[in-house]
Amino acid sequence: MTMPNRFDQANALIKDAKGRLIALRADYEESLHDKQVRVELQISIKGVLDGLRSALDYVAHELHERFGPQSQGTRVYFPIAAKGARQEDFRSLVGKNIPGLPDRRPDLVDLLESFQSFSSPENQWLPELASLANENKHANLTAQTRTEDERITVRSREGAISWNPSMVKFSPGISILGAPIDPRTLLPVAGPSNSVTRELWVDFKFASIGQAVLPFLDRCVTGTDRIVQEVKACV
Repeated sequence: MTMPNRFDQANALIKDAKGRLIALRADYEESLHDKQVRVELQISIKGVLDGLRSALDYVAHELHERFGPQSQGTRVYFPIAAKGARQEDFRSLVGKNIPGLPDRRPDLVDLLESFQSFSSPENQWLPELASLANENKHANLTAQTRTEDERITVRSREGAISWNPSMVKFSPGISILGAPIDPRTLLPVAGPSNSVTRELWVDFKFASIGQAVLPFLDRCVTGTDRIVQEVKACV
């Protein structure tokens, strides 16, 4: 019987996180309705964060087992550079977290480097995931704050434009997709070829990073899955 390697275990954790993310949306909506973060939602979020962090650490353990010195008691973690970390310090971080890898597979160090936040602004989710997962381990549960944003949306056959009225001011004579801005209210006026809606957007955000919960978790699941598959393809 063939034992699953740690890539298989990482993939299983990602699959589990995807399932948890689908399931927690019901608790999310109920929490919004209650205007407070339900304990069930906090626990579901914790499960997703912990599972994704563990999936990345499984990748690190697989790399260490294949390319690192095998010594009992070695602590192995997926290397994640903190926000503001210098690219030139990353190799030493890899050597600390996955001993032996920089000497045996420098190409994999380059690949791991490409996932870091200093390599692309699109990778900011990675250190934020690490930070939130760490908060969940050392505190009660990660705090979320409820936010409300008013949104104005103008729609026409040409498309749709949406904005927060508290963040945008218009000059006299401006129109949006054919809807003129009323100089008294600074809001668009609907006409025969367009529609104007005024909505209140309600969301939860992680207090420590200021990110909306569901979109952030979606990015983390997608990003973790990409990392696992790209590393697996190179070993």
